[in-house]
Amino acid sequence: MKTLKLSIKQQSNRVQKWLSMATAADITDGMQWYSEAHRWASSLGDVATIAQITSILSAQCDWQGNKKNVINFLAGEKASIFASGRQLAECTEALTGWNIPAGRAKTFRFAATIADPSRSDIVVIDRHAIKIAFNQLDSKEICITAKRYRDAEQAYKNVAQQNGLIGNQVQAITWTTYKRIVNR
Repeated sequence: MKTLKLSIKQQSNRVQKWLSMATAADITDGMQWYSEAHRWASSLGDVATIAQITSILSAQCDWQGNKKNVINFLAGEKASIFASGRQLAECTEALTGWNIPAGRAKTFRFAATIADPSRSDIVVIDRHAIKIAFNQLDSKEICITAKRYRDAEQAYKNVAQQNGLIGNQVQAITWTTYKRIVNR
């Protein structure tokens, strides 16, 4: 049984391992991921607004489905069978300005990184990013506590600094690598 108490250094080593397994295509895709998401969001309207709606509707949704849900929401159509009333209300609130509190770590950071892909102070730690930091290949979920989030985020930042990248680039490159290898 794997321990869920890994130091930042241990997590950094695991993230570096996944970064080292990246192909040229993984690197290209990862380096462009947030910039392309930013361009897509900008094409729909105010980038901060669209980034928030995208992030709010992203839970348990692949990227193509997420984008479709955003477009449907903006058109006044059903966003998703997975979108709760609360999520839809938050999306409506996002139309009036930035409303995601920083305390909602993943949701805030995903929106903020789409809105500004050059940010180096934050990293999106989602269910894939935490699995990479723990080198977990099975489908069992890892509970992302506040401490695990902070530690994993720091691990990604450490690896980014060691490789002349920013954290969201490392996260996106390792995500594309993980998706290719694990096929999840």
